[in-house]
Amino acid sequence: MNNFVIFFSLEYNVNGHDSAEKSAQRLREFCSETTFDQENYVCDLIVQSGSNCTDAHLNKDAFGSDDLHYLIDFDSGFLGDTPEVYRSNSESIRKEYSHLNDKEYRDQRLKLLQLFIQIPNIFATKEFREKYEKQARENIATEIELLKE
Repeated sequence: MNNFVIFFSLEYNVNGHDSAEKSAQRLREFCSETTFDQENYVCDLIVQSGSNCTDAHLNKDAFGSDDLHYLIDFDSGFLGDTPEVYRSNSESIRKEYSHLNDKEYRDQRLKLLQLFIQIPNIFATKEFREKYEKQARENIATEIELLKE
């Protein structure tokens, strides 16, 4: 699987809801020209990761341990970074959404961040949860307060 992680967000589009499917299609195209045999498995992982949520995120005492859980946690890992790095990432995210005016961005960002606060687990895997969950919740709560000002 390590060889295919680059395809995870290859077709990322802030305006589209089919980024995962497009990334998986690009992987299929690539694999059709090679002898790799993990194509379908990795394509399925990419598509499944598009929801960014599994049972391990929704059940307080559950942990995920398969590749899908790690892939989603890697993608969300920045949420649990230091406050300074989180703030820098938030500024970059705002630039990605420069097509939205401030009110539209604030409303959509608040909605997303409040969903993270409401789910029992931001991270599915034990390792990520133990290392990053607390800081992620603090970072998100701080950003929510700033957006509400």
